[in-house]
This record gives sequence, C-alpha cells and structure tokens, in this order.
Amino acid sequence: MNPTLVKSLLLFAAILTSIISYAQQQPLPCGNGPLDAKLIAAHPEIQVKMDSLEAFTKRFIANHKPSQITTRSGEDTAFEYTIPVVFHIIHNYGPEDISDSQVVSEMTILNQDYNKLNPDTAEVIPQFKSIAANCHITFKLAQIDPNGNCTTGIEHIHDLLTYDGGDNVKPLYDWPRNQYLNIWSVAAIKIGNNDVAGYAYFPSEVDGVFGAAYDGVIILSSFVGNIGTSDPYTSRAVTHEIGHTMNLYHPWGATNSPGVACGDDNVEDTPPTEGSYPVGNCNLSLDHCNPPVIENVQNYMDYSYCSKMFTNGQKARMYAALNDSQSERIELWSPANLAATGVDGSVTATCSPKADFTSNYRFVCNESSVLFTDMSWRGAETGRTWLFGKGASIATSTLKNPSVTFDSSGWQTVTLISTNAAGTDTLVQKNYIYVSPPISDFVAPFTEDFSNAARFNDQWFSLNPEGNVYKWVRDSTTGYNSSSSAMLYNFGDFFGDYKDLISPSFDLSAGGSYQLSFVYSGATQASNINDINDSLKVYASYTCGSRWIPILTIAGVQLANAGLWPTNYVPAANSTNWTFVTAKLPGLFDKAKIRFKFEAVSGGSSNNLFLDNINVSIATGISQINMGDVSLKIYPDPAGESATISYHLTEDNSVKIELLDISGRVISQPVNSNQQAGDHAILIDNTTLANGIYLVRLWIGGVYEVKKLVIAKN
Repeated sequence: MNPTLVKSLLLFAAILTSIISYAQQQPLPCGNGPLDAKLIAAHPEIQVKMDSLEAFTKRFIANHKPSQITTRSGEDTAFEYTIPVVFHIIHNYGPEDISDSQVVSEMTILNQDYNKLNPDTAEVIPQFKSIAANCHITFKLAQIDPNGNCTTGIEHIHDLLTYDGGDNVKPLYDWPRNQYLNIWSVAAIKIGNNDVAGYAYFPSEVDGVFGAAYDGVIILSSFVGNIGTSDPYTSRAVTHEIGHTMNLYHPWGATNSPGVACGDDNVEDTPPTEGSYPVGNCNLSLDHCNPPVIENVQNYMDYSYCSKMFTNGQKARMYAALNDSQSERIELWSPANLAATGVDGSVTATCSPKADFTSNYRFVCNESSVLFTDMSWRGAETGRTWLFGKGASIATSTLKNPSVTFDSSGWQTVTLISTNAAGTDTLVQKNYIYVSPPISDFVAPFTEDFSNAARFNDQWFSLNPEGNVYKWVRDSTTGYNSSSSAMLYNFGDFFGDYKDLISPSFDLSAGGSYQLSFVYSGATQASNINDINDSLKVYASYTCGSRWIPILTIAGVQLANAGLWPTNYVPAANSTNWTFVTAKLPGLFDKAKIRFKFEAVSGGSSNNLFLDNINVSIATGISQINMGDVSLKIYPDPAGESATISYHLTEDNSVKIELLDISGRVISQPVNSNQQAGDHAILIDNTTLANGIYLVRLWIGGVYEVKKLVIAKN
C-alpha cells in the first residue's frame, strides 16, 4: 500500500478515535450551585445552620494541632476515617444498570483520591504539590444492610425514576444516613432545563429529620467509575460530590457560578478563583483573580475535568464536618457503626442472590418467541430455575437466557428461582407477557368512544410500570361528545414517568390507505412555557406490540391545549379545549393484528390528559402534513404595534391561527378558514397587547406548529 495513503488512514483513524472519545466523555457541571440558591431562598433558616457549622469548623481547625490534621501519624489517631457506602443503581434494564465491577472501580478511585494514592498525583503542578493532601478517608461498601441482612453495598433497583434523576428518587431508596453514605446512580439528571453530572447537598442543608432522606450523592451512571459506561475522563465526579457532603464548596465559593466572578471557598490554602469555564476547560495557568497567583484548577472541587488533588485546608474542613453533629456525620464513622454495617472486617459471608429478570418483548403474537434475561444480583448464582405458564414451548429451564415460544393467548406468568449456597430467592411476575389471540379483536373501520366499560377493561391495556396512582383509566363523567373518555390521571406525576395505553388489535388487511384520528384535551400546572415538557407519543405495531413504530408526537404547549390549570383538570364536552388530530399510517400497516400505543411522558408539572373518539378508518384524501414544508415565520422580531405571520400551504387546507399568552391560554383567533395552496401572509394587530412573550399557533388540518412572538413596543 502507498506509504502516504497509510499515513493518511492512520491520521484519519486517530482523528475518528478522538471524536468518538470526546463524544463518550462530554463534561457536565455539578448541580450543587443552583440547587443551593433555590433551597436557601425557600428556607432561609438553613443559612443559620450553615453559619453554625462554619463557626464550628473554624473552632475545630484552630483547636487542633496542624500535625493532627495534615499527617497520618500524631497524637490523635481519631483523624483516620472509614465511611460505609451503599450504591443504589436505579435502572430500567438499560445501560444505566451498571455492573458491580463498574461500582468497584469507583470505590478504588475514591480511596485513591482521598488517600493521595491516585497515580496522577505526580502531575500536580509545582505551585500546589506541597499542600496536596492525604485525607486518610477510606470508603467501604457496606456488608450488612439496615435490617441486619447480608449485602454487597450495591442495590439494583428497577424504577423509571432513573430518568428523573432528582430528589424524587432519594426518599424511596435511602438507607439511614447516620450509618451509610447513600449514592444513587441514575440515567439522567436535570436541574431546570440543564443536564448535570450529579449533585449533593451540604450537611447544613439536609440537617434534621426531613432532610435525612435527601442526604447523599446522586450521580449519572455514566460518571461512575472508569470502566463500562464510564471512562477515566468522567471518573472524578463522585469524588467531587462526596466533597460537598463533607462541607466543601466549589473553589469559587457558593454565591456565584464558574467564570462569573472571583470567589472564595473558606479554605485558607486555595487561592480565590473564578473557576474553570466552560466546563472541562483545563487551564493550568489560570490567574484571573490575583495575577500572577495561579489558581487551583487541579482541585477535585473545580470543573476543569483534570482534577487530581484536595488541599490540606480542604482536608481540615472535611474533618470538621465529620466531627460535627449536623446531619449525623459524627455517627457515620464511629466504631459501633463500622461493626453494624460490616465494614470493620468482621463480615466475610457470601450473600444469597436477589432474583430479577427482563425480556425483549412484553406483547407478542401467538406462536412468537420471547428471550428472557436473568438479571439477578447481590450474591452470585450457582443455579436457577425458570417456570413458564400455559402454552409455553418449555415449562422450565435452567439456562441464563432462555428463549420461549407461547401459543396460548392471554396474560402469561413467569417465575425465576435464583440460588446459591447462602440461600434462594423467587420472583413471580404475574401478567408479565401478553400473547395476542390468532384473530384480531376488530376489523377496521372502528371508532372507540369509551362508552363500553367492559371493552375498555378487557381489550385496552393500561400499563403503569411504576405501580403508582398515575395511570390511564376510563372516565365516565366527561368526554368529547359523550360522558366517557380515556383519562390519564397525571396531576403531579414525576418527571420522566411514562404511562402506556395500548389499543385492541385491528384487522387492516382489506387494503388501501388507513389513518388514525382522535381528539385530546390536556392542561399543565406550569406557569412558564419552558417548564411545559409533557409529551404524548403515538405508535403503531404490526407485530402485536412487540415492536413499535412512531407515527405522531404531541408535546409541550401543543399537548397542554387548555393552558395553565392549577387544580385537577377536567374538560367540558364539545369545548374548544379538545383538539382533533389525524395521522396517516405508513403503507406497511395493511395487515391484521395492528395495535396502537399512546405513551404519555410526564414533564414534572403535569396535569390530566384525556383521549376520545379514537378512529381507525380508510384515509379519505388526507395527506400527511410535514410542518417543515410550511416555513412558518413571524416578523419583525421583536414585534411592535403589529406583526406579520407568513406560511406556505402545499395544498388546499383548513387553516387556523391562534394567539396565546405564555401560560398557553388562547387570547385571539385571527384566522379560521379554508385557504388555497400557496404563500400566505397575515398581519396581526398588537396595539392592545402588553409588551412580553406570546405564542402563535398555526393549525393546518389537524396538525399545528407553535412559534414565539416577542412584543416590545416603544
């Protein structure tokens, strides 16, 4: 091969590897700052506790010899700490269900970082080498749980709150914080609309009985350890967050964000800094605050993503926090607790397994195969037994991942028995797999107005993975043009929770083009448009529900068509709060056993959602509208006394333009008529409107688009 070509290929490969590596290592900030400000604003009494802990910290440091704080040897051996840890892996059987090995790699990193054993400590720049601290804090996975049972210190918990990644998940799975440092690993964390790597509260913020359930670290699963879904670049995030639990601030302090202004973290040997910004910027020459004094960019509490050290001053603050009663820190490392949690070396027992499993499908056609996966955890299995219900091709199996075919319709029960020398655990999942009958439930055309209660109960499926009160039900008090509808009780559901409503099966094999139409009515509790994040995703399946193809998504203000509603929302029949939607089905949906799925995803400020008049019929000249072809524009931006709305119609159609306030309520309707294909421009009068942000909603047929209108009159 040509040497020049070889060099070019090698260079391309190196660049590609770099790009892939960067994509896997996207740096994210800590959520501590914005949460602190919000929490203290809501509970100003917290500041009193923070001041109290700060005063104790100063006294503690002043009253102890430097040797007792900065060296392992000395008169007082109490300055060596062991902290019991429990990881709660919150997952939905995806990559966020990280392995125990990945957690163990994180424990290794923590013990290296807090004992100055990290290999990259040699890379600390000369200005800070002399104050890089060996903190003599050791972290150990708990061996005894709060009930006195065997544990590995790693809990694998199936919960859709993994996508919420906020305080909602903590109280459900917290262990006593005076015995364990709780770490929750999740799939996603948002503070407002921003993704963050993790966060933890200061001891003063979670002091008291109420705060105990929120004490600890919540972290993205992809930022745990340095193997599996994580990597070395993101591996110091847990080190950072645990620093917060022991009263360490960001180096720029607690009153601003990185890159905004110089700040101080109340640590004598860390220079004032404005911090690394943007996140992941490792500038080892940073000296913005007091040139030419170099700032401690390599500190674990910075955002540089090249952190390698704590300082002796930070070590002293952590010791003070561990010796104070706030949030029961002083109890955490006591000899009695180390024995109670089994981290004193006295426990060597093997735990019994915890049975758990998942499958590739939950809805299948008759005589279809399902692959089951053993997800048992805690103790390593030495054996297992699967039990399958009626119509299964095999009644039992000892394989780790058996494949089973079902030829009996209806709900199937699946059982897994996991065992080792320490014990046995059994998991029975009733109504786990649904096998469709060989014949479709209905032949299209078909309309569902939910007046038939028996049909809803027998042939519609309301799936509620969380098992909570938020779910699809048949409402017999209100509907579009009757007294019935399908209602999702969604008032106050957690962010990221999803609830599925799955239709009966339909026979569309007669041929022709089919369409799905329905009306919906929804509202929101959010008063700000940026907080309206609910969505309704509609899918179709020609495989009885084993695979789903998206056909329609309605989200945000479009879904909350009734606008702001602070109480439980219920629409009136035939009101303007019902919206008609039509979606043409792709050509492949010309078969029997077609099902539809309505998947509602909570945005955190949700309210109730209603569906009615679900119709499956032959398309009558209705084409699928691509709003990208409409070219909706609003100008000028910002607008003054008037604004122009322009758009393009690819065919003759019905057009409606609505002006909404920021809460989503309709103010006016400048256009509601049939229009011919071509370009259109509509002038709207803003003279009676106050300056501010509004929304323009353009309807074309049953589809619409929303754009922001800013009015700023002189």
